[in-house]
Amino acid sequence: MEKQRNYFKIYDDEGIKSYFKTNLSYEEIEKLKKDFEENHSEYYNNDFIKFLKEKDSSTEEIEVQAIYY
Repeated sequence: MEKQRNYFKIYDDEGIKSYFKTNLSYEEIEKLKKDFEENHSEYYNNDFIKFLKEKDSSTEEIEVQAIYY
């Protein structure tokens, strides 16, 4: 059975918004976020996504475009 892909929006310390996709669940992300915060004094999206990629190699930042009708 294939793992479900999950998509997340995150904001870093500078208010920069990023999106990423991963096979990790929301609960797994929350646990890993605590580990990340213990070892970093500043939080940047690129660093967090690289950290997650170490746990799930399929994790990658994505670009999201808005569509208006």
